[in-house]
Amino acid sequence: MARLVGQLEGMRFESRVWVALMFAVWELCFVTGVLVPGLFRQRSRKIMDISRKTDYAIRMLSMLVDLDESEALSVRIAAEQGDVPYSFARSIQHSLMHAGIIESLRGVRGGMRLKIDASTVTLRAIVEAVQGPIAVNQCTLPDVTCPREKGCCYHPVWVGAQMLLRNYLDSVTLADVVRGQRNPAVDPIFTDPERFSEYTGCTIKRQCVSSDGEADA
Repeated sequence: MARLVGQLEGMRFESRVWVALMFAVWELCFVTGVLVPGLFRQRSRKIMDISRKTDYAIRMLSMLVDLDESEALSVRIAAEQGDVPYSFARSIQHSLMHAGIIESLRGVRGGMRLKIDASTVTLRAIVEAVQGPIAVNQCTLPDVTCPREKGCCYHPVWVGAQMLLRNYLDSVTLADVVRGQRNPAVDPIFTDPERFSEYTGCTIKRQCVSSDGEADA
């Protein structure tokens, strides 16, 4: 400790201020449990983010679409051709196998191949197989309960946006995208304000109500 104090005393004033600020931020993070975005790794699950792992997975799956049924692609070759780190490729292979999208063949000519028809697996299925359910906010996750949800005027909006995104990604399959067969689109229900409650299960509230039942100003 004495050595640390000596080092701090030998620093320029600006440096000492910077170090003191960093210590203060760290203490605030530990006391409140809140992390500063962009400075520390977020503890909460990522929202509305197509992860790098998912991007890699789609690259690898694209190579499997037009393989012959008797063929298989080695993970190493897929990693090299798709510019995917090999460690990532192995992890992606496991996730896609667990989701039933691909299967693995052993042997000298072994590798991976699609287990299901590329024309039946949607982009949403692929995204969720790799990174979990698509959500636009923490309160729209199936296993999260927000104390303000019941009286929140914004919650229905986030639910609607989430359903819109899911519908969009469900509108095209892996084969549609790789072969350029069809463009993504959304169901006409999303363009009709009167049908909002049909796909969200809720309605927009005229004013937000706080958790204690009082209307927010």
